Order: sequence, then structure tokens, then C-alpha cells
Amino acid sequence: MVTESILPRTLKLTRQAQVVIACALLVALSLWMNPQIPQRMASLANPLKQLIYLVEILAALLALVGCGFARRRWAILGGLFFSVNFLVGTSFFRIRGRPLTLVDGKTLLESVGNTGDALSQFTVPIFIVVLQILGVLALLIWVRAALRARNSLPLITGSLTAAVMYVAILAIGGDTALNGFPMQFQAGLHAGTLAVDAAARRWVPDGKAAAAFQRVPLDPAVRHLVLVIDESVEGSVFRDMVDQAHLPYLRNFGLGYSFANSSPASNLMLRRGADPKDAGTSLRHFPSLLQMAKEAGFRTAYIDCQGVLKDVAVQDYFDDLERSYIDEVVPSGALGVRTSRDLNAIPALIGQLGKAGRTFTLINKVGIHFPYAHSLPPELSGVPNPYAVAISRSSLAFLVGLAGRLPEGTLVFYTSDHGQNFQAKAPHGNLPGECSPSEWTVPVILLSSSDLAGRLKGVDPRWQDHASHALMSESIRNLLGQRMPGMPTLWSAPSPEDLSRHRAFYGSPMGLFGKPISYLTIDMDRRVFLPQSGAPAAP
Repeated sequence: MVTESILPRTLKLTRQAQVVIACALLVALSLWMNPQIPQRMASLANPLKQLIYLVEILAALLALVGCGFARRRWAILGGLFFSVNFLVGTSFFRIRGRPLTLVDGKTLLESVGNTGDALSQFTVPIFIVVLQILGVLALLIWVRAALRARNSLPLITGSLTAAVMYVAILAIGGDTALNGFPMQFQAGLHAGTLAVDAAARRWVPDGKAAAAFQRVPLDPAVRHLVLVIDESVEGSVFRDMVDQAHLPYLRNFGLGYSFANSSPASNLMLRRGADPKDAGTSLRHFPSLLQMAKEAGFRTAYIDCQGVLKDVAVQDYFDDLERSYIDEVVPSGALGVRTSRDLNAIPALIGQLGKAGRTFTLINKVGIHFPYAHSLPPELSGVPNPYAVAISRSSLAFLVGLAGRLPEGTLVFYTSDHGQNFQAKAPHGNLPGECSPSEWTVPVILLSSSDLAGRLKGVDPRWQDHASHALMSESIRNLLGQRMPGMPTLWSAPSPEDLSRHRAFYGSPMGLFGKPISYLTIDMDRRVFLPQSGAPAAP
């Protein structure tokens, strides 16, 4: 009888011990997966702010541990939510060395088409985070197995506390004040905030009038216009390659400057011909070059080497309205395997230029994306300098394949979406403090048919090494019969400001919470950021 009375009590104590041990390990593992906590705590000199931050951490830990006590439905939802948040937030920190910001979250959503490349490039840190998540889930299962009682209150209370604190901190301190927010909530709450911001943009009119473009006569000699947007071609690397090729009817403007240091932003801004002095308003109200071409009587085509229109609806900000102005899409599937699509786009383009009437063709090349070896066929993947080899094979070979083959009346504008930063943890898309001007340095090249060679000679030579995406877009807009007053073209004289400063945009091209798009200022001669780079001008 004595033994029987002791056994249940011993068994009960053992289960309690198991719960305590499992919860302690769960807290320790969670803190390990929140590597931003020590940095954030050290940056808060105010004791009150440190106390508030401590409450954030405790609320997040309570919610996570609460999954072990919660009813099955809440436990499953909480476990999935925390797992996804850890995967995104902790992986981002391990890769970039800093917490995920709202701007980063927006960029990740826009670049979801490059997920495969990112997984390949950063397999090890992501795999380590996955193992940590499996450890968290195993500990939660251990808690549930050892403790039979179920109570969802800790999970719900901790989650609501964390969410309320997130909203309050965002409203009071802005995005940067959330840098230390616990990883088990960070990415999910960022996603919710971005969803609210997107809904506000959709349903709340900004009340700004559309720009007043001026009509200009079409050039009767120019019948075919082509805009080629390459991928990740850094201007200084490519400049000498093009000059050494000595291609006919080609004007190499040397080192040019992109709108942004990320693909979606630059692509959208190029297609809209954004006004650098008021990028936010112009992106909302300027019509696409595709729309202008269609309204001017041009037949429009989009050669989609990257699969933007097929695979990822959000990528490059194509919407249904802009797509409606495209007469023909040449899909990526019709251009072969990824490493061959750029060169296979040449005959596809020649076919478009052979159509009757005027044509406007936009080409989005595959180019050279990190990891660079993936831009090469398997037999070349082990070369010592995969970036240079890939540029020669894809970008230079593309221009070589076009030079001398263009039908009469053709002008080709060639550039890249952004440059590359070979010293940073990420080659592009970096934020201030970790970015380099090289992320905005791109080639700017004008290629023509033989009959339009005079157009190349008529360009003002002062644009050499000072051309930009904005200059290209306005030049194309003029050739489509419209102009934006005050914006220069390749055939107009540059102002001193045009030759000295470049607005280098970063982050979301639409800004966040109604704020204008953010930018740095680059000294175009010294290729350094100007120290007085500040807040954007209000629209």
C-alpha cells in the first residue's frame, strides 16, 4: 500500500520536472534564435526603454512556451506561426547580420522569384535555423506529452501583448524602433503591417493630379524602339568589355546609374519613366512606356526571359492594366533553359522587329544573378571568375548578336536593373550603412541600325559616365511622342546638377505609410555617397 501511494506522487513530480526542463530548454533555444537581443538591449541607454524591451521579450517567450499548454488548435496555429517567423527572421539575421526591417520585408516579397537562388546561396545558415526550429517543435511536443492540462490563455495573452506593443512602438518610434522585436513575431507582424499599407494604397486616394505631359512629334525615321533591361550587370566591369568588342553602330556611355539597387524597383521606375525629384508621385500617376507606345500606334511586345508575368504576379510591379497594353508576350518557357534564354531572345527580338508598322519591345533578361555560377551551363560552373564569364557569355554576347542585324529605323536602349556590391553580404538591395555606390552603377548603351548612326553621334558627349535610367526613360518617352517638361534626354544638354549628383533610390519604390521613396545621393564624379544625403523632398 505504501508503494502504491508513493508511485503516483513520484510519477507526478517526474512530469513536473520534465515540464520545467523542457520549458527551460525552450527559453534558452528561443533566446539563441533571437541574436538581435543583446545588440538591442545595449543600444537602449534609457532604463524605461530597457524595461519596455524586456516586457517585449517576456511576452514573446510566454506565447512560445504557451504553445505547450494550449489546446490543440491553438497550439498548431501558434507552432506554425512561430516556425515561419523564426525561419524568415532568424535566417535573415544570420545571413545579413541585422534584423529584418519593414523595408526588407517589402523587398523580400517583391523578390520572391529569386527564392531558389537565395536558398542555394545561403543553404548552410538556413539549414541551421531549420534544425533549431525542429528543436523548438520537439520541446513543445515534450511539454505537451508531460503536462496533460490544457490552457490557451498564456499563448493568447503573450501574443496579444506582443502585437499591441508592436503597433505602439511602430506608431511612436517607426520602423527602426522594431529592430530588436522578438523573431517569433517579427516577420509575421511586418507582413501584416505591409498588408495594411497595401490596402490603404488601394482604397485611399492620394488626391494628387496626374502629370501634364507635352506632345512632341514622332520621329518618322525611328520605327522600332527596344528597351533591354539586363540583370545584375555592374557598370565598371562591363564598360571595358564593350569597348574592346568594337561593335558597329553602338554608343557606350560608360558608367551609368540605375534608379534603384533592386530589380523590382528599377524595373517599375524604368517603365514609368519616374521623375527622380518626385519619384513617389510620378510612379503613382505616370503611365507606363508600354501604354504610351500603344497609344502612339506602336505594336508592343514583352520578351520575358525571367518568367515575371508567368511565375510571380507581384514581381516587377506589373498589374493587369499595364499588361493590357502588351500585344504579345514571349514567355520564358519559349526561350529554353535559363542559361540559354538571353541568347535565344535575340532571334525572338529580330522576329518582333520584322513585324509591320512601328514596334516597341521590352526585354527583361535573365542576366547574371547570384550565385553567379548558376548563370552558367554545368560545363562552365567551375570557372575561376563566374561573374565575368557569365557577363561575357550572356550580356556581351547578346549585344554582339544584335550589332549589325537590326532592321532600318531601330534604336535599342540597353541597361541593367542594378549593379553589384562584391564586398557586402548581399550583392545588392542593401540599406544605408551597408550599401555601396556600385549597387547603382550600370551600363547605359545605345545601339542603332546603320541608317540611324547619326542619332548616336548627335548625343551630347557630356553624358559620358553621367547617364542614368531617368535619362533613358525620358529619351524613350520623347520618341513615343510625349515629354515631361524639365526632364533631359540623351539629345539635350545636361545641367550642372545632371552631371554632379544622382538620386540612388532604395527600398520600396512606393515608399511606406504614405512617405516618399527613400534615397541616397551619389557624387557621380567621385562615385561616393554625399554626406548631406537626407530625406526625400515631399511630393
